[in-house]
Amino acid sequence: MASQRFVYRFKLGVIGEKPQEDWITVENQNEPIIDKRTFDTVQNMIRKRKHPVNEEFSLFSGIIKCAECGKSLTIRNTHAKVPQRIYACVTYNKYGKEHCTQHRVEYDRLYDLVLEKIREEAKTALADGEALLTRLKGSCSAEMREEKEMIGRRTEKAKDRLTMLDKMVTKLY
Repeated sequence: MASQRFVYRFKLGVIGEKPQEDWITVENQNEPIIDKRTFDTVQNMIRKRKHPVNEEFSLFSGIIKCAECGKSLTIRNTHAKVPQRIYACVTYNKYGKEHCTQHRVEYDRLYDLVLEKIREEAKTALADGEALLTRLKGSCSAEMREEKEMIGRRTEKAKDRLTMLDKMVTKLY
């Protein structure tokens, strides 16, 4: 990994945007934590799910979903005395309580919870990386089993529907 070359660029100054020709480029000052390919892949994923709200990037955009309807939770500002940024169910926001119930999470609370969990996992990884790896593999296996079961249920529903449609077509003839 040390053989990889990264270019770090930063802008001096706080006020205003600096043109790229005024940037200071410093190469190979730090050993990279991740390889270039992984970095580029993650940056691509972030760009794909980036939906600016008032020119501001929402950190959890496209990641958190409504437990009831499965749609994304979108960020918005409340109109309270003390405005807050919250994630709310897009179905509820668009169509009302007839289609989904109101689900909302405060951005700051979610951010703190995720950061706390990341710190816990980092401590665990530093203390016993093998145990964390085993736990993560088990978690991934459980998720894959659940997804496989869900696909199986959907397949059964589709087969039942196809059988019913065949019967209906036969009756029509």
